[in-house]
Amino acid sequence: MDYIRIKGLRSLVDTKPVSIRPINILVGANSSGKSTFLRTFPLLRQSVERKTRGPILWNGVYADFESFLTSLHQDTTGTEEAKEISFEFSFDVLNFSRWSYRGIKNDKPIKITAGISIVKGSTKNSCYTNKYHIDLFGHEIFFEFDEDGTISQVSSSRLTWDLKRADLKYQRTNTDSLLPIIKLPDFSHFRGESKVDTISRKLYDHIRGLIREHSGSSSENKVSRFASILLSEFASDIDKLKLMRTLRSTKKWNHLVDYEWNEDDSDFTFLTGLIDLFLIIENSVYINSQFSELLRNVRYIAPLRASTERYYRYQDLSIHELEHTGANIGIFLSNVAKKWRASLDEWTMDNFGFKIKDKVSSGHIAIELEYGSTISDNIADMGFGYSQVLPVIVQLWSVASGYESSLQEKSSKAVIFVIEQPELHLHPKMQASLAKVFSESIKLASNNKIDLRLIVETHSPSMISKFGDMIAMEEMEEDSISVLLFERDHKSRSTSLKSSYFNGDGELMNWPADFFTY
Repeated sequence: MDYIRIKGLRSLVDTKPVSIRPINILVGANSSGKSTFLRTFPLLRQSVERKTRGPILWNGVYADFESFLTSLHQDTTGTEEAKEISFEFSFDVLNFSRWSYRGIKNDKPIKITAGISIVKGSTKNSCYTNKYHIDLFGHEIFFEFDEDGTISQVSSSRLTWDLKRADLKYQRTNTDSLLPIIKLPDFSHFRGESKVDTISRKLYDHIRGLIREHSGSSSENKVSRFASILLSEFASDIDKLKLMRTLRSTKKWNHLVDYEWNEDDSDFTFLTGLIDLFLIIENSVYINSQFSELLRNVRYIAPLRASTERYYRYQDLSIHELEHTGANIGIFLSNVAKKWRASLDEWTMDNFGFKIKDKVSSGHIAIELEYGSTISDNIADMGFGYSQVLPVIVQLWSVASGYESSLQEKSSKAVIFVIEQPELHLHPKMQASLAKVFSESIKLASNNKIDLRLIVETHSPSMISKFGDMIAMEEMEEDSISVLLFERDHKSRSTSLKSSYFNGDGELMNWPADFFTY
């Protein structure tokens, strides 16, 4: 995910697009909106992991926003009543091609921006998606829905399509998914088998008609073949025009695509607009599926982690992920195979000077921290701070090293890792060391071809200062980290976000001078 924009969620009236860099630090006073922003990611994860009766599962395992109405921004000034909550995302999608043309198949990911708006439903605590927009190569298409999922309007800068209930037999959309599934893919119209007036069928026939008109061809097979090729995969207008120029037909068509059409020609942009609309509708299930897979890779560490125990009960379970409270850390560590244990030991030894040992006896697991070769202590005897930071250390290693993905046998290599207050109960020196751990985890993930993005909420000046020191010492790049400052106006109950950044000397720019004073 390259950026996220949130509107109308609690105090987040409008965050504007927030870029997601490798390391993203959230700072601000208490109750300024940091947690709302950060917990949006686990909120989205729990929404795609369960079958829901609406687009968002407001109350789940990872985050509790209670309901749509309690999550909706409440403006106490009375200037404007909030009616909707909206999310916008920019992310990569694999380009699904039904076939390769002339042996060339485009399997590179494409950049998509998609957004949904959610409003109150007719029943208590219900909500539904009433608007959906998607930007494909700069062509933004808008859909509007009734509460039952019926599409009421489709529009873009290139075309407008007002739909009525009686126009088409198939108009209903699954708006309970996070991104609406407008229809399941069905390419029977390419084979002339479709007997139902679906949106796709109407679009396909219209596109064929335009190709027939612009080419003057009397060959229905050639017209259908051209349409099928142009509708085989997502492409920019430039690439569409290049593809059209390879499709040789009548003199009229050849002259049109070779000499008359360009990216600004109205006939060309109208035809390509219909092609984009067709592909978005037919591939809506794939777009939602790939975005949902990205959100399933959100990892969350809650602010109050479970206290470590002297003994954990051993269970013969296969665990691939730590719980967000770290409560299953004993059984998780006992699952780490010997070939991965050396990697974990090296990780903790390099960053904290200890190794984590799990000792199984009589059906119980004891976690000990080993310093050197002979000295070890049960973590229950080492102070509360270790119990709070250990889940952070272990889960970071699990993701960045590739251990977790090896257990799940996933092809996805993008992970969003959100952590609330990792510095809890830690000495300032150890708080500062977390900055190095975060930077090293990004490097480790990159070495394993994993796109890891960290979103960290903190109140620690030691950690922020350490990031500056590392940039000044050229141990990390200044453009790999962003600092977001949250400031809340309690009268209007709205939060404003200000972006700060480190310069090449490690100095924080656009930063309030009195932020850490008291």
